Amino acid sequence: MPPVSPQGSRGGLITAVVIFTIGFVTSTIFAIYYGAALSEAQNARAQAEKKGHEVYQSVDNARFKDLLEDAKKDRNLREPTVLAASMKETDDLAVAVVGYAPTTHPSAAVVAAINDAVQKVQTALPDVPPGDPGLIGVLSSVSKYAQNKAAEAANAKQKQEDAAKDFTAQLARLTDEFNGAKKAADEANTSLKAAMDQSAKVTQDRDAQITQLNQDNDKSRAALIDQLKAADVKYAALQQKHDESNRQLDMIRAKLANIRPPVEDAIVRHPDGVLTEIGINGIVYINLGRHDHMMEGLTFQVYDKREGIPKLAAGLSPDNMPAGEGSIEVQQIEETYSQCRIVKLQPGQHFHQGDLIKNLIYDPNIKYKFFVYGNFDLVNVNRPGLSDVDRDRDKIKALITQWGGQVQDETKEEPNLNTDFVVMGTEPVVKDYTAEELQDQLKKAERDTQVQAQKAYENIREKARTLSIPVMNQSRFLYFIGYFEKFTQ
Repeated sequence: MPPVSPQGSRGGLITAVVIFTIGFVTSTIFAIYYGAALSEAQNARAQAEKKGHEVYQSVDNARFKDLLEDAKKDRNLREPTVLAASMKETDDLAVAVVGYAPTTHPSAAVVAAINDAVQKVQTALPDVPPGDPGLIGVLSSVSKYAQNKAAEAANAKQKQEDAAKDFTAQLARLTDEFNGAKKAADEANTSLKAAMDQSAKVTQDRDAQITQLNQDNDKSRAALIDQLKAADVKYAALQQKHDESNRQLDMIRAKLANIRPPVEDAIVRHPDGVLTEIGINGIVYINLGRHDHMMEGLTFQVYDKREGIPKLAAGLSPDNMPAGEGSIEVQQIEETYSQCRIVKLQPGQHFHQGDLIKNLIYDPNIKYKFFVYGNFDLVNVNRPGLSDVDRDRDKIKALITQWGGQVQDETKEEPNLNTDFVVMGTEPVVKDYTAEELQDQLKKAERDTQVQAQKAYENIREKARTLSIPVMNQSRFLYFIGYFEKFTQ
């Protein structure tokens, strides 16, 4: 990971380097320039010495005499000569370079060379004051400029060092953070590798379990297929037997159709008599008397003579009941007629002379056989089988026997070819029990009893259908014998 350098530190470092480079280049330029100026001054000095020797050798005036006297007095000269004194004076002038013209001037060449050098320094250094500052002023300005540049360079160097320290500290901090992050990443990689290894192991175990389950399923599927094939063979055999049984049943039904009379037309829809007179105070008269085996208490359902007696229809259905115009009950029996009271007159209906009367049980010549099965509710509590099963069923049987019919014993027999009608109570209901409730042995036994009762009920109904025996529920039976209203009064 490359080191991160703050923007401020990098900018400061670049600025310091640029300033240092400019100062260094400037100092180099001044050094070269002053070296050239010094070289020119030295050449001028040499020329001045040469000219001084010439002057000294050819001119004899008071000025040279004064120089000679001065030279003799000056103990610092190596030789007391006019040339030495003149050269010293020239050197002093070249070094001091005052701003005024002394009484005695150095040679014109030296002064010109010095002035030229000063002018060049002023041009190169804009900070040198204008005018004639003299060599000392120039050198002072150069020194001051050099000091400023050195201070700037030192300041830039210090900033560079500070920036380097900050950079080093930040680099160390970033290095520590990087090492910490690397350590955390290594730990995370270790945990991830362990998790991946665990996941791979779990996946491997799961794949092995799936493979084993697939193998077991394949074996189970193969066994089930074999069982299914065997069941198909058995089913085909049973289906063949069933088809044969149906064929034989159809043959039996065809024979029965030729043997048995059409029960619905011959019995159900055939009237027993008619209303001969409509009396007053709820009294009517019928054309049946003592010689027709009438009995008091016998009831009839009355039907409109124009519409006739309805068909049996769907015997177990609660719809389309054969209510007719109403019902009557025999009160007084004469030789050829009987007086009856009106038990029930349906709303909007009226009895008319010639209306038909019907009681399915009554027949002066034939005893019809009835098969009575199931739970009945003659007290209309809408809870069949819970009020008194034996009493209600026995009441139905008693009516049949009393009015000339014959009851088959349902405990010993099933509907057979001799049965004329099957009267069935309410269909048993199998309650819905939860799995928890079925854990109770009493609940389980209760449910088993309900299931058995329902199967027995279905068996009786199917047996009657197979033998083409008319089947009716409690209400339809009571309507057809004119006794329905007596239980609902």
